[in-house]
Amino acid sequence: GVVLQPNGEPAANASVLLCTSRAGVTMDGPAHVQKQVNTTPYQAQTDSSGKFSLAAATDPQGLIIIHDQGYAEIPAAESANIGNITLQPWGKVKGRLMRGSQPAANEQIAIHNQVIHYTDSGCNFGYLTFNLETTTDADGDFSFDKVPPGSCTVMHEQGSAGAGFSSDNTTVNVTAGAVTEVTLGGTGRMILGKAVLPVTAGFVDWQKVVVRIQSKGDNRPNSRPKREDFPTFDAFVTASDDFFHSYQYQKRFGAFCEPDGSFQVLDVPAGTYELKIDVRDSKQNSAAPHDFTDPNPLLDSVVREIIIPDDKSTEPVDLGTLELVPQQTNVSAR
Repeated sequence: GVVLQPNGEPAANASVLLCTSRAGVTMDGPAHVQKQVNTTPYQAQTDSSGKFSLAAATDPQGLIIIHDQGYAEIPAAESANIGNITLQPWGKVKGRLMRGSQPAANEQIAIHNQVIHYTDSGCNFGYLTFNLETTTDADGDFSFDKVPPGSCTVMHEQGSAGAGFSSDNTTVNVTAGAVTEVTLGGTGRMILGKAVLPVTAGFVDWQKVVVRIQSKGDNRPNSRPKREDFPTFDAFVTASDDFFHSYQYQKRFGAFCEPDGSFQVLDVPAGTYELKIDVRDSKQNSAAPHDFTDPNPLLDSVVREIIIPDDKSTEPVDLGTLELVPQQTNVSAR
């Protein structure tokens, strides 16, 4: 095929990637393809005239083309004889992070999406995944260039990999060649409280303990759908998309505790939520700390349902003292 820029000129040095059910495309920067196992090995670069050629692959799922000036997706059914491909211009997302009534400077913002595709047997795989990060300026403003068109999530990220969380997540629809604007935070109520350990518990560094609040929905699926439970492939895909999107649209908020266990979670709008606080064995003296796939043992925890009425009040919601409960399976970890 031949790849053309949005203005019709040849797109030289564009990355053309043939996705399969084993691997799709992961972007780890603006118009930048991650060169790791998460990205398909079936790749080609266009020449100075925009031409490319790719060898056949088992179970092809479609083409993704990435260039500094634009982006394109070609379904598998159309990828054999595609001729000229004109790229769509990238989208742009700009916004502001608010903490209460004040803009928040020097805070980390991420924009994320994962497009899931399915094989005929019902296996799902990441067709396109991207996670871009930036930092707010002195006025709390941020922007992302070269964002693929479609739905994605913008969020405020706090902490580190060992004790981090995202909050104020907002779903936006990015349009090719257009600017999408978004505001994170700035509305809703403050949630106050204080976490305390059981009398028998030892010391905990509260400043590493996260208070997580996430919205609850009446129709959220409890488990991932199975292909054999649906009469048609389309019905299975619809149910699976609903399952994955239920997490995407779930509102999440969070904060670290203060040294005494008190906490303040800002800008939580009206709704029904689940609050959760976990204290885990930090393994501070271990030479090999636990990673994301092998979390530290859970020592104490509390879960509480919170209902914030839609009464237009701006007064803080004070939860009082929340005593964490020892987790019996991990008591020996102390």
